[in-house]
Amino acid sequence: MTMKREFTFSSIALIGAMLFSCQVTTSDLSQIKPDILIPQSWQTRLESTTTAHDWVAKFNDPQLTKIVNEALRNNNSLKASAERVKQLEAAEHLIKASQRPGINAGAGLSTSGDLGDYSLSDDVNYSLSLSSRWEIDLWGRLRNQREQTQAETAAGKANYYATRLSLAANTCRAYFNLVSAQNSLALAEETLVHFQRSFKITERNYKAGIPGTDALDVQFGRNNIASAQRNLSAAKLNVTRTSQAVQILLGRYPAGTLRAAQELPSPIASLPRTLPQGVIEQRPDLIQARAELYASAKEIQIREKAFLPSLSLSPGISNAGTTNSLSNLLDLDNLSWSIASSLSQVLFDNGERDYRVQQTQSQYRAAIHNYSQDMLVALQEVEFALISDKSLTEQTALLQQEVRVSGLAETQAQRNYTEGLENADILSVLESQRRAVNARSGLIRIRNARLQNQVDLFVAMGGNPK
Repeated sequence: MTMKREFTFSSIALIGAMLFSCQVTTSDLSQIKPDILIPQSWQTRLESTTTAHDWVAKFNDPQLTKIVNEALRNNNSLKASAERVKQLEAAEHLIKASQRPGINAGAGLSTSGDLGDYSLSDDVNYSLSLSSRWEIDLWGRLRNQREQTQAETAAGKANYYATRLSLAANTCRAYFNLVSAQNSLALAEETLVHFQRSFKITERNYKAGIPGTDALDVQFGRNNIASAQRNLSAAKLNVTRTSQAVQILLGRYPAGTLRAAQELPSPIASLPRTLPQGVIEQRPDLIQARAELYASAKEIQIREKAFLPSLSLSPGISNAGTTNSLSNLLDLDNLSWSIASSLSQVLFDNGERDYRVQQTQSQYRAAIHNYSQDMLVALQEVEFALISDKSLTEQTALLQQEVRVSGLAETQAQRNYTEGLENADILSVLESQRRAVNARSGLIRIRNARLQNQVDLFVAMGGNPK
């Protein structure tokens, strides 16, 4: 038994001539690079040899580590980012699958009859066919498409890690804000108690007719108590608000009932010594930008190769005949095979493809400039965070001294007023209390600010949170 053979040479004769008449015009994309001088070290000198990775544990706060881990497990935005990576991976596999040969099968039967007596013919026509189509990658355009989707997947993964880093940082910031809010609430409660105690002394002195105490002093005392009560109410609301912010990041219902540790963790004494070039290499947002640049470069190559002809092969096997039995359907004597080629080339499109190439090239150059700017911003963020840590350290030491001195002044003013010493008045007491409260409140803020700045530093360096 022999199969019937049919070979179609349509368009094949034209291929050779068209191959010699076409030239690939891919741009030399390697010539477009960011023109930025990267320093070998930072302006702020660092003696440390530690890295920027696993930085959450460096704060040495078990509750903070636990909360960050919970956020990384349960945060809905991070889960959505992970799903986007899966979508990009599926798209990458899809483009690969679409470029491989596929096989289509078809089968059918037909019969006929007399319209007058509604009778059917004994002749039944059966058909069976298998066909395929495959585009040959003459110029590497299909390979460029695969490389483009791979780069897009890499960019999506980098975006996931950037989202993960941002989530860990935001969770740390929210946690520090919650601890600070709790400390501010405790200070507000303590301030109210102090004001109430001072008012009792003032009221007692006024009723006793002690010289230097009058009705105005009593009114000042009542005003201070009302102000302290208002600040206490605002502090309670702030605790609830910051607690809800943490719970949202954890994927919990924002009941506002979560509480953090009583004190802020100590700042990290040994800052990471990641060099500028290391920051550029490990920051996930810059990794994403480089992957997107690579994908954009591949898009230019794909559009340039659209000027070239495409070649497809279409092999197939078919059977057609008339029989009243299916047993002969796969008989080799009834089978025939064929193979056809198809060569297509756009001859005139009013310059549409050329304009598309120009558009894509311009977009690529714009992306290069944006990437260069992003690099500068990233380096500036690190430089500023390093300078800020030094400044905030100095400010913390000065505020600690201010808290100590203002506390002594408050105690002395209160003692003088209680004992009825000459020139001791309620205004001196109130001023000393105001300064002491402001100093302690400022110390809470500056400690929080330094921790927040250290988180900013680790994010700017692109450190892995865990």
